[in-house]
Amino acid sequence: MIVKFDKLNPLVGEEDSVPLVGNVMASRWAYEALAVTQFKENSYDVMFYDYEKNKSFASWKKDYWLKELISRIDYVKTNINNPDLKEQVKESLLVLRNEIKRESEFLSSDAEGANCNECVENLYLDKYSEKVHQEVSRYFNLILKPHYKGVVDKNRKLVDKKKNKIIDKFGKEVFIAELNDNSNESLEQFVTNKIELDKLIVSDGYIIQKSDPIYLDPYDKSFFGAHFYAPQKRFFGSYIDTFWANVMVIWLMVILLTATLYYDIFKKLLDRVENLFSKVKFTK
Repeated sequence: MIVKFDKLNPLVGEEDSVPLVGNVMASRWAYEALAVTQFKENSYDVMFYDYEKNKSFASWKKDYWLKELISRIDYVKTNINNPDLKEQVKESLLVLRNEIKRESEFLSSDAEGANCNECVENLYLDKYSEKVHQEVSRYFNLILKPHYKGVVDKNRKLVDKKKNKIIDKFGKEVFIAELNDNSNESLEQFVTNKIELDKLIVSDGYIIQKSDPIYLDPYDKSFFGAHFYAPQKRFFGSYIDTFWANVMVIWLMVILLTATLYYDIFKKLLDRVENLFSKVKFTK
């Protein structure tokens, strides 16, 4: 049985990462390593994975993320002077600030004009103006949207070119046989989150991607803060493939638990707790 970590009780669950209750399970690390490796490194998908990852992330940014941000900046413009909607406007401004700042750090020099610090500085109730709205809208529609559309188109062409090259070399029958031999619909549903209707959610002032976790690098998350089915994990500023990262965690668990058994750490801990309670006097 597989239960999604983000469907757990909010007290123990997390929307954008695996909660502590999940990270202490060896089975969580083993299953994720197997699922991720089987999906992206089988003999068919390994040929197209990098292109599909770039295309998936850019498509989500263009079709869902930008749509949400454009909707929020328009909402702010419409309701900025409505005292009854002050809190909702402040929430939208917070989301806009957080996402623009995160996007600027992510893109850095990859897209011309990607930095929009002036936008962030002015997305407050007392600084917002028509000029700010125009500047932010220009950033979304004339900088980010064309950038991500270009990424989608480029990687779609690369996938099609590679598929055609393989078909020309080995034949269509061989290509289809390779696809069928390595396809697993159930696995694909899990790692791409296909059955999830919401492509994004907003939590704590940030937009969280819920679709295609297998194609999403945790670029602003720590090792243990990565989402489930992440293709790789950040470790001291570098990426480690999920298979090897998870194997490292499992071996660490083995070493730690072996040490606790060898030195009777659990027994000693329980004895100390028992001695502590034995000294406490309870009164009726």
